[in-house]
Amino acid sequence: MASVALYALHAADLVPLRVPAGATDVHALLGDAPVGVYSALRSYPGRRFLRLGAHLERCRLSLERAGWGTKFDLHTLVRSIDRAAQAYVGAEFRVRLDLLEHPTQRGGVVTEALLALAPHSPVPSEIMSQGARLALAPAGLYRPEPLIKYTDWVRARSVCDSLGVDAYEYLLLDEEQRILEATSANFYLVRQGAIVTAESGILEGITRQIVLELARQSGLDVDLRRPTLDDLARADEAFISSSTREIVPVTAVAATRIGSGMPGPIFERLRARYQAYAAAYAAPAGALC
Repeated sequence: MASVALYALHAADLVPLRVPAGATDVHALLGDAPVGVYSALRSYPGRRFLRLGAHLERCRLSLERAGWGTKFDLHTLVRSIDRAAQAYVGAEFRVRLDLLEHPTQRGGVVTEALLALAPHSPVPSEIMSQGARLALAPAGLYRPEPLIKYTDWVRARSVCDSLGVDAYEYLLLDEEQRILEATSANFYLVRQGAIVTAESGILEGITRQIVLELARQSGLDVDLRRPTLDDLARADEAFISSSTREIVPVTAVAATRIGSGMPGPIFERLRARYQAYAAAYAAPAGALC
């Protein structure tokens, strides 16, 4: 049986909550949670996390940008995540932290923060070796305020699940049919050795920050603009990134084949560099205390 855990944060205490029946991932665990902002990431061996501080800072900024009065206590959040990670029964796992707009009663206490842990599911090996097929999201679906990571977006993007399309992810387009990002990942294409990815109108992905740093360190040019569908048709490679999946190759979008139809050398180079970076710099949550 999958090992899952759900907590309410009350002062410095972790209050265990009833796990919803059948919930096996962090989003299902928090499917009925009140409106909030959130961050989700994976663990690495040794109960370590990559740039946890950046994830928590993005949560703080989301609260500030939303104009909410939700309390943000970095020290308490870090200690709570560290305690939950050390108590987790299982191997690698995913974490989702929700900071709520309004206090809510859960497990007999009033809380402004919920924490979920569930097993980490690696990207299927066939997708990593052959690439993912993406589709286009319905017209008009995009983050209304991309700099704020609202929990409502998890529910809004689920409309794609009812499309009946065999796709690993869905690309969001702006009004001019330019590519913003995927529903739960940042998007990049490669053309003539340069990486093209949207600069604005997208989530400020923590993994995206690392990918662009590694790309520039590798001597790659980075073109910060929203790719067009014509750019997509002429791309040599494409990939997506997220904190739970790292970097995933994309070899088709709808009926458009990307490049050779197989993962390309720039993806392979960045993936190797990213994995080396994670191995070197992931740290226990308690290291932030």
